[in-house]
Amino acid sequence: MSDKSNKFGYVGTDIPTQTQSSNTGIFSVNEITDLVRLKQFVTAGDLELIETQALNDDTYSTTAVEFNNLGSYNVHLLTFTNHKNNGYTPLGLQMKNVGASYSTGNSYAYAMQEFADNGTYTQTRSTGANSMRLGISSYQGSSGYAYIYNAIDSSKLTLCSSHSIQVRGNNVGANGMYGSSRFNSTTQVEGVRFVYDGTNSVGGVGVFSLYGLRGA
Repeated sequence: MSDKSNKFGYVGTDIPTQTQSSNTGIFSVNEITDLVRLKQFVTAGDLELIETQALNDDTYSTTAVEFNNLGSYNVHLLTFTNHKNNGYTPLGLQMKNVGASYSTGNSYAYAMQEFADNGTYTQTRSTGANSMRLGISSYQGSSGYAYIYNAIDSSKLTLCSSHSIQVRGNNVGANGMYGSSRFNSTTQVEGVRFVYDGTNSVGGVGVFSLYGLRGA
């Protein structure tokens, strides 16, 4: 006779509720297969797509690319692919507090390392920026990713780590940037948006996606 109280090996509940550190019961191979099919078998780092937006604005007049549904994830992954604008303005991220507008002004800080195929390395930082920094320039083919931590947790600062690559200058080479940023507030965040560094808008073309990390 089985000592399990339900088919997923859990005690005291018919619906499996997993965390990274407090699971109970022993799963069979078939039970794991069933849980994976139901999207209820959680392992750290599982990615779940929340939303994708394709930008196709040759007039560069789009207000912003906004993601206003963060779900219940503690960690988010943002990706941007083949983004292009009409100048050399870097890409950035802004946060939206619950029940409020997107934070601008001197609400962010960052420390970044710039690198290029001509062998140059440059450090850049700010303690009072208008956005979290994501790259050097979106002039041609800017692609990269950013992990956002603690956005929905009102007791912690929202942090960001990012890495990007893009065309350098007038199609003369390649450069990139990596580093970290923070939102200088412990309020809960309910939205993130891509903007040009120093502005509150973004335009051009590109594909932008938001993911949540299950189990993180």
